[in-house]
Order: sequence, then structure tokens, then C-alpha cells
Amino acid sequence: MKLNILIKLRILVKNPSAFFRQTFVSLKYTIWYKDNNTKKFIEHNVRMWSSWMNADSKSIILFDYFPISETEIARSYLLNVLAKKYDAKIVSYNHNNKVSNVWKNIYKSFNVSSHVDL
Repeated sequence: MKLNILIKLRILVKNPSAFFRQTFVSLKYTIWYKDNNTKKFIEHNVRMWSSWMNADSKSIILFDYFPISETEIARSYLLNVLAKKYDAKIVSYNHNNKVSNVWKNIYKSFNVSSHVDL
């Protein structure tokens, strides 16, 4: 953690514009930014899976919070088919407590009912 802060401070001192550009891009993608493809993916998931929600079920399908866009289409289909088959709700988990709002919206769009921080 200290090393990361020192590196960022060094960038700030040597090249302030690069520091602020990097910081803005990081915030843009992790906090509030949804590009057109993300919006389309969320809309698709809502159309496909909104009627498949099993939020009241006692059974759980637990999967790791691993925000890599390449896996999310297959994961959304797999998790919803499993949830339907086993009458279960879908729950995500992670170890580092860092969950972006954009990814919360993506996961919510394919019926992830809650998130567990370990």
C-alpha cells in the first residue's frame, strides 16, 4: 500500500497531467462510467433474465466477483440456468471489498441478489 502511494506521488510530482489523466480514467471506469456496450449488455440481461429471479429461495449459488467482461455473457447464462434448475438465488463474493458500482449494476441485471465480502 505504501509503495503504491509513493509511486503515485512520484508520478504526481514528475508529470501532474499524466497523474490526473490516469486518476480520472480510473475513477471513470470504476465508479460511474457505463459505455454503450455495457448499457446494451445490461438491457439484454434485464430482457432475458428478469422473469427468472429467485430472490426468496433458501438455496444459493455462490460465485466469485471477478469483473472481467469476457466471461460475463457465459456467466450470466450459466448462473441463471443453474438458479432456475435448482430453485436458488445467485450471490457473489470477493476478498478485497472493492466492488464497482458499474459491476454491481451488471450483476444485478442478471439476477445477482446480494454480495458477500469475505
